[in-house]
Amino acid sequence: MKHIKGIITNGRSRGYSLVEVITAISIMCIIMSSVLSIFINISRSYKKEVTENREEFYIGEALRYMENEISKGNEKISITSNVIELTRPRIDSRENEIDYIKKDGSRLVVECTKNGYYMSTDVFLRDISEFTINRANNVILIDIVSSKGKRYRKCIDTQYIV
Repeated sequence: MKHIKGIITNGRSRGYSLVEVITAISIMCIIMSSVLSIFINISRSYKKEVTENREEFYIGEALRYMENEISKGNEKISITSNVIELTRPRIDSRENEIDYIKKDGSRLVVECTKNGYYMSTDVFLRDISEFTINRANNVILIDIVSSKGKRYRKCIDTQYIV
């Protein structure tokens, strides 16, 4: 009987050899490491794109906000090289409300004052390296440079502002 059993199985063992197991594991490791490196590269590029898109969106919104504030009919608009001073129409003759849009360190802030006292400071842009405003005749050019060096510009025509 033992002789017949040996002929049927042809003398082979039923398990895998050590060489086959090590080869299979090494192939799986190579495939997993390549998949992992692809995943890491895609994750990094996604993070970079999200950061750039957010920066562009926030700076675009800040430029639209400044254009809206300049255009909405303030009592007086005073512009220096890096500060926009907006005097709001007076509700009461005793109250003088002024908003300042200016660079504070690496942030762009809006400071609201009433009768010369600070009421609030709101940060609406972070990580900027430059903020300049140039005025020529009826045009205001706002220039913002991000901390990464990308330049954003907005030209506001004040000819039709009353």
